[in-house]
Amino acid sequence: MQNTYTNNINNNNADNMQDTINNNIIDDSINNISDDSNINKKKNLGGRPKAVIDKKTFEGLCFIQATKEEICAVFNIDEKTLTRWCKDTYKCSFSDILKEKSAGGKISLRRAQWQSAQKGNVVMQIWLGKNWLGQTDKIENKFTGSENEGIKINVNFGSKKSE
Repeated sequence: MQNTYTNNINNNNADNMQDTINNNIIDDSINNISDDSNINKKKNLGGRPKAVIDKKTFEGLCFIQATKEEICAVFNIDEKTLTRWCKDTYKCSFSDILKEKSAGGKISLRRAQWQSAQKGNVVMQIWLGKNWLGQTDKIENKFTGSENEGIKINVNFGSKKSE
């Protein structure tokens, strides 16, 4: 009877041992599968997480001619980070990208100014005339006379003369 009992214990131990081996093989296989799936992933070496800069938001900020400092403030990043991101993303410098992307904003602003002037906005008409056409408000002062005579001042406001 004792032999049968010992045999049963040995058989149970062998079964348990086989189950343990099988479980270990399955666990190793699962680990190998998950390790294989991580082959293309970069290993986390620690440090600060990479800054996330939305390309569409960045280009929109350039469109409205935001400065480098203002763009960095929006994304809460350093200027060096933005410079590096521009080189990685666009393969050129920040200033080249700003120049390219802000051109559309300048055109849009010019169009709005032109439309405002055409609708009769006199202030905009004067501003555009001075800045684009070189028009100025000239004030000419002429001093004539001698020391004994007194001084005559001729003031010319554009085309009107007054004395």
